Amino acid sequence: MFEDLEEDLGDLGPLVKAELVAGINAERYFAQQAAERIEEANSRLAASTVDGLGQHVMSVDLTTYHYWNQKYPGCWQDKNFRAEVMRDNPGTRVRYEPRNGSVRIDGFRQHEEAPA
Repeated sequence: MFEDLEEDLGDLGPLVKAELVAGINAERYFAQQAAERIEEANSRLAASTVDGLGQHVMSVDLTTYHYWNQKYPGCWQDKNFRAEVMRDNPGTRVRYEPRNGSVRIDGFRQHEEAPA
């Protein structure tokens, strides 16, 4: 790919190639920075369940979300895809700490407050 570009552009070919490579490296760098910020935020915040929405289990940055959705439309609705993303990118996982626990005693449910 780059070889054809260098031939077509003559003396400008190596400069264009260097610019393209620099752009790709910059995108990787910024994606890594975004992933680290999300991982840091996830480590500070405990997830909780929101009535009607379910449990917050992962966070991804917008660029990553759109990249994969464009490559594989509808992929984020696939439970296996989300599990693979969390497996390959552990920083996306949100730890879950239940606020209220429930204990069954003789078929009855009692609620207890989670430790603070």
